[in-house]
Amino acid sequence: MNYLEQINIEYENDDKKDFECLVIKQGSISHLPYEDLDYVNKLLSLNLCETITINTENFTQFISEKLEISKYDKDCVFVKNEVIGEEPYYTYEMLYVDFDKKSEHIKDENINEFATLININGEKVYSTAIIFKTHLPSLSKSMYLKDMKKEDLKRIFLDRIYTKVVVYDSNWREETVVGDLNIFAERFFDGEKIEKIEIPFLMHNINIWYNTCKYSGRYDICGKIIDERVENCIWFTMKSDEYRGNLTLDEVNKIIHLSKLLDTYKTPERFYKEEYDKFGRRVIFNKYKVLDYMYKYPIVEEPQPIIENVDNNNVLENVDNTNVNQDNTNVNQDNTNVNQESQPVVNEDNNTNVNEDNNTNVNEDNNKSLIV
Repeated sequence: MNYLEQINIEYENDDKKDFECLVIKQGSISHLPYEDLDYVNKLLSLNLCETITINTENFTQFISEKLEISKYDKDCVFVKNEVIGEEPYYTYEMLYVDFDKKSEHIKDENINEFATLININGEKVYSTAIIFKTHLPSLSKSMYLKDMKKEDLKRIFLDRIYTKVVVYDSNWREETVVGDLNIFAERFFDGEKIEKIEIPFLMHNINIWYNTCKYSGRYDICGKIIDERVENCIWFTMKSDEYRGNLTLDEVNKIIHLSKLLDTYKTPERFYKEEYDKFGRRVIFNKYKVLDYMYKYPIVEEPQPIIENVDNNNVLENVDNTNVNQDNTNVNQDNTNVNQESQPVVNEDNNTNVNEDNNTNVNEDNNKSLIV
């Protein structure tokens, strides 16, 4: 179905009917040197990126006009909706015209270089593009359109370059890695032999590089995922065979916790079933929402009801991570006292980074970050 035929709008605040989006115009960016440290700022300063305010009344008309639908042959034109980035509880989507492969509009002079750079599916964009931001509260069917700012797009770009990984070397923390992870790992493990595993965990793609030691290593560092005496480890996620995504300490903590409770790490079938909200839109269960839902209801015979209205500032019962003693601290998690040696500390910062393809394989010699 054409995207324009299934648009419905929901607002988090009924009094606010207007919201902002970004319009990416056709034009060239090839004159900007990619190696420039200020590359992203210079991209956003071009007159190719424009902030537009729209509302319920002119939404569909606005999309049709900005994408210039009327000037194309309707039989070979579709509006494509592509996810260009995800963060916990937010998704970023880009609309553009998807032409038939034999269309006369598929010419080099028609390429939208900026939008093609933003796109992550490898396709070239030959039209104006529009970027929207949607809030996806955890444990809820709601999906709210939010203001899309240039700062959001800047963060999406930077998060593709400066990817977050999670490490353990007597304490848990997030690290930012640029480029080849092998170089970072060589320093982190100080030349020790590195073991590597990749597993799908619910909708997450999880890679763990680790070393073992029979004296200082512990069996519980990675929950039930690794049954060895792990001394140090690096957790990361891949968005494709070649490029890394971003992983947070909060996600790792929940995964380790669930690994001790679940019989299988396979995503339950109920999250793949088509379910629609009151506006007729398909409810999105991305990796963040599935992880949160399973963390909240880890062992159930029947699926728990999705909450319609939630307090978005207190979606989950978080793990208390204050005054932690690494060797002997009791963590209160879901009303269960857990010894710190079997549970990592949580960083509940949800302003994290871009979503990735969660079922890909690792290219161990060439897993690097890049604007794609």
